[in-house]
Order: sequence, then C-alpha cells, then structure tokens
Amino acid sequence: MANKRSFYEVFGLFRLAVIAQQIYYRYHHKQTRNPASRHLWLAVTYFERRCRSAIRRAGR
Repeated sequence: MANKRSFYEVFGLFRLAVIAQQIYYRYHHKQTRNPASRHLWLAVTYFERRCRSAIRRAGR
C-alpha cells in the first residue's frame, strides 16, 4: 500500500514540476511577460527534491 501511495505522490509532484517547467520555459524564451514566472525554476527544483525523497522512502 505504501508503494502505491508513493507512486501517486511522485506522479503528482512530477506533473506539477512539468507544468512549472513549461511556464518557466516560455518566460525564459520571452514567449510570455508575466514576471510571476521568473522564479518558477525554484519550484521545479523543489518538486524534483520531493520526488527523489519520496522515491528513497519507498525503497526502504
């Protein structure tokens, strides 16, 4: 059961990371001007760390 929960946690975080990365990509390449997108790379890094942590916990 814990592995199933971990899978969905990682999957959800990964989806959020992809969405944030896409928005940041558009901002970085000047396809959008929304200044709120400037720091989304921080969110991507955070989601990646959370994914890695959840994967490590599931492997125990």
